[in-house]
Amino acid sequence: MNIRSFFLPAALCLGLPVCGIPGAIAQDIGYSSLPKVNFVAPDAAVDPSDPDRWMIEPEHRKTLNKQLLDITARQDSALRKSDRFREAVSALNVYDQYGQDFAYATLLQGDALLAMGGALYLQSNQFEPLFDPYSISEAASANISGYSLSPSGKTIAVGVGEGGAEIADVWFVDIKTREILDHQAGPVVVGGDSGFVWLDGRKGAFRKAETTDLVAGDPSVGAQWTLYDVRAGKEGAAVFAEGSNGVEVEFGDWFGLWTAAGEDYVLGYLWRGNYVDSYVASIEDVLSGAPDWTELAASRSLRDVEVWDGQAILITDEPGGESGVYLASLTGNGVTRLATGTGSLSYLYASAHGPVAYVFARDGADHVLFRLREDGSQMELIETPFEGEIDFGSFAPVYGEPGTVTFDMSSTDRPWRLMRLEPDGQAALADLTNLSMKQPDSGVGRARLDVVFAASDGGRDVPMSIIAPEGGEGPYPTLIHAYGSYGETTMNGWNPSALAWTDLGGLQAECHVRGSGYFGPQWHLAAIGPDKTAGTRDLIACAERLVELGLSEPRKIAVIGASAGGLVAGPAAIERPDLIGAAIVEFGVVNPLKGLEGPNGSTQIDEFGDPRKPDHAQLMRASDSVELSRDAAALPDIFLCVGFQDSRVPHWMSARLAAVMARRDLGNDIIFHADAEAGHSCGYYSRDQRDALAKQYTWLLDKFSD
Repeated sequence: MNIRSFFLPAALCLGLPVCGIPGAIAQDIGYSSLPKVNFVAPDAAVDPSDPDRWMIEPEHRKTLNKQLLDITARQDSALRKSDRFREAVSALNVYDQYGQDFAYATLLQGDALLAMGGALYLQSNQFEPLFDPYSISEAASANISGYSLSPSGKTIAVGVGEGGAEIADVWFVDIKTREILDHQAGPVVVGGDSGFVWLDGRKGAFRKAETTDLVAGDPSVGAQWTLYDVRAGKEGAAVFAEGSNGVEVEFGDWFGLWTAAGEDYVLGYLWRGNYVDSYVASIEDVLSGAPDWTELAASRSLRDVEVWDGQAILITDEPGGESGVYLASLTGNGVTRLATGTGSLSYLYASAHGPVAYVFARDGADHVLFRLREDGSQMELIETPFEGEIDFGSFAPVYGEPGTVTFDMSSTDRPWRLMRLEPDGQAALADLTNLSMKQPDSGVGRARLDVVFAASDGGRDVPMSIIAPEGGEGPYPTLIHAYGSYGETTMNGWNPSALAWTDLGGLQAECHVRGSGYFGPQWHLAAIGPDKTAGTRDLIACAERLVELGLSEPRKIAVIGASAGGLVAGPAAIERPDLIGAAIVEFGVVNPLKGLEGPNGSTQIDEFGDPRKPDHAQLMRASDSVELSRDAAALPDIFLCVGFQDSRVPHWMSARLAAVMARRDLGNDIIFHADAEAGHSCGYYSRDQRDALAKQYTWLLDKFSD
């Protein structure tokens, strides 16, 4: 999912006065003033060497949160008074009818199970939910974190969390009777899925959280996969955890478990930042409660592993900066290379579905899909109806049709749609039009996509994807997004927030900086570890290129970094205030030198560096916005957005940055949007996410207006 999509729906322009009119930003209707950021340290927490140290301490977290919410409320009131806020909300609301109605749909025999409006429905009765989280929770923020069907397709496991926390309970529903069982497994670390894996029609395993207190630590560290009898409602032994037979664990390991359709094996994997250690055991042994795990390909840098036809599909990063695909015997009797990535083509994931297995790859900013022949001799490219972004997490089997799957796909001018993929490799749009609550697609995404290159240091050409108003001419008020870590790349998929910005007359660009995966593992390796400054230089080069092309102007450019993107966006704005007029940092890593004091800092060492090592700390300081702000000649106007339920990047990082900037009082704007219910996002509910974006746009339109 595109980082800036925020799961917001998307759609038609509908003739709104703000749509596609660059002149909309020139009206003098902005807010009059913004309340200043001011933090007050508890009397007992004053530390002259670090006056903001108290923000990190758990005993002062309630005090910090209260002050952040107060700052947010006062600034929120000022921004909402602007007519520009109403224009921004209108532009974002245009897209409400094009949400992910069909995300994570599962086709059953003669029916379909799908998520719509925060509940689960069957196609045969779309107006009466099969499962609504509000029916079992009194929390206003109850939400479905994911679901999985039993092998028979008769029972569904649904992860239900509250707020933005990555903690849930798993509830079980009998699809035929619609009965909700009166017990649940939990607490579960969901990690982007339901946190529950089926082992047979009655039993499964859930990722049991070590703690549910985000202040105490990261719930995912130390989480263990534990057996659960769904019908009896009984918890069993821990089957994949620290201390399991054959499993070697390092501090910070994140535990995953997976079973492939039609296979007799279970995959366990340990994730530490970039690569995985993978283990295999038989389902029979796992169900016994005391499996012996065998490690797979210990000598290789594994990106992903899948079991298929009694073999392991290995996706690797090669020493030369390329990716590879291998088939390996589960008994260790041989490895066969199937493919090697070249140039911008890199292999990412594998997924097995009975007689057919698929390999997903990235070619620049588009995804491509391959099918493995039944004999495993080679991979065949699958022709999809259009180019764009594939949501790999949405792959689901079509029950009763072995080898047939569905998945979600989108492009810059097509909202997310459900695809049906047959075992012979034929892919087409799935026919669920009778379920749609949307208008037809005609006219959506009225913007143009261009790809240009910026010359960075060493003569490197940095690719940049640009979304601009259709038929318009620059210069435009500009947003440049960058991430630059973990080899992740923002794809050419449906991006409703970018389209809303173009409706308001702006241009949004994605600068594919080093540290991303646009050119494969080698592009990632060029900015891995404690030195992230290559990504910062690339982002600055992208801003300069847009000015050269006449698409933007100095000081009318804002850089955006979310999560690890804070390591490049913040420093770029601090380094080049003459070029970059503002920075937006959403739940960002802005204080990496204090990263190990966050709940999951130990899992980030390989990617961000180890601040305990003096040579690492010296390099990390160049990407630490808190430290850079202490003595910078000028400071950028900045918008900071955080959620208190974030277990990945602690919100006190952004608070410390705001405090340093506020004390220096150099006249720059400091704006905070803090959400008590949000996790690793900029607002939890669709409305809250929309309003956070609308405040950003209001602020920028006022700054960039004439």
